Amino acid sequence: MFLDEKLYNRVKEQEIISAEDAKQMMNDLYKICEDHYKPLIPKPGTPEATCKNVRILLDRTFTSWALCVKKLEKEKYIFVDLLKGNTSYKEAYLAVPELKAIYDRGL
Repeated sequence: MFLDEKLYNRVKEQEIISAEDAKQMMNDLYKICEDHYKPLIPKPGTPEATCKNVRILLDRTFTSWALCVKKLEKEKYIFVDLLKGNTSYKEAYLAVPELKAIYDRGL
């Protein structure tokens, strides 16, 4: 299953009644993204461990999030705004200085 499908399925299975439900769903979505890309990061010292390859992997993860959001927008999902802007995976990832540095360097 593709990452955007995993994210979509997780959103659709969540019944949001409270702010805590929304927070839990977002945390689960972030975890799904991390579980997707972390095992794919090339080991340091291997030929594949280039800044470009790492950045491509992260960009694909961010794109999968955006594809999930687009699908939810087409369905007029009521809480789609939770998944956009400052709470998108890309924005959340880049808001952490250490992770932003990794993204900027590609490592």
